[in-house]
Amino acid sequence: MTTDLYPNVAALLTEVETLLKAKLLIKINDDHKDGLDPEASFTKPISANTYEINVPKKEFINFCVAHELLHLKQHGLNVVSSGLAFPLNQDNLSQVVSEVGDFTTTCVLHQIIIPDLKDLDVLTYEVQQAILTRVLDVIPQEKPTDSAFLKLSRTLQILDTFIFCEGFKTRNTTLHHTYPLAFDAAEKLLKAMHKNTIDTNRKLRGTIIKGLNAVTEFYQNMGIQLPALNQTMTVSPVLSERQLNHQHLSQLFELWNPSELISQQNTTYLVGIDKTDQQSSFVIQNIDMSPENMKVLYQLSPKDFFTKFNINYCLRDNSTL
Repeated sequence: MTTDLYPNVAALLTEVETLLKAKLLIKINDDHKDGLDPEASFTKPISANTYEINVPKKEFINFCVAHELLHLKQHGLNVVSSGLAFPLNQDNLSQVVSEVGDFTTTCVLHQIIIPDLKDLDVLTYEVQQAILTRVLDVIPQEKPTDSAFLKLSRTLQILDTFIFCEGFKTRNTTLHHTYPLAFDAAEKLLKAMHKNTIDTNRKLRGTIIKGLNAVTEFYQNMGIQLPALNQTMTVSPVLSERQLNHQHLSQLFELWNPSELISQQNTTYLVGIDKTDQQSSFVIQNIDMSPENMKVLYQLSPKDFFTKFNINYCLRDNSTL
């Protein structure tokens, strides 16, 4: 199957295999719908150190494989990531919050890989047109009776389409005429989370947080009763070597018990809130919360604390993502 790849995409596959120390296989699925859903491609482990990249349509194999490889490269480079902090206390609420938060983070990560997709010559006009065709086919047109959740979902899908299809985010397009409200809302969200260069983990974390805050403001203004994403989603902490090794945890983070929001009352969660941006950054479970033990934890260096509880973190450096 690699014989169908452009030489530069095949070279990227080899680079990512080396980075991950893994074998990457390609599988073509049969998607008979019109157009292309860029999120329909995915990668899954099939055995130890072997992963399978699933491509929805062979005609778009180079775009889909490159798209997945660039996300795998991000994973291999340990870039900032996000995730649901704790199970929420209402039916299906955890799934909704997780999907909204994850999709927002993915939109930011897509901003990083767009220049690479262009350099690989795989984000062609044909690919963009196929993505637009699928959007117009699957996203229902706007109606006065639409629920707030449908409006939110539609806006996020249009937002991701903006990122992939730069040529179609002008107002004189079918996309704008078909979804005028979602188009306007997506424009505002993209402006809030857009950054010309996201080349360090520090910039990436800041852009993800801007996105989460903008989406929170958007759905709260529509009357959707979801908790704020800066509380319910963690975003990997990013620290300098000095902060990691020469400061106390108490100087950088506050440990918060979200008991009023969680569903599993038999499990104790403590969320680390970054004192600078008020973003949930990590979570630990079922620890001794006595004043004596909390004092000991707060006096640890962040590096010792992260090691003790196996918490992933990213270095604040100048290396290119």
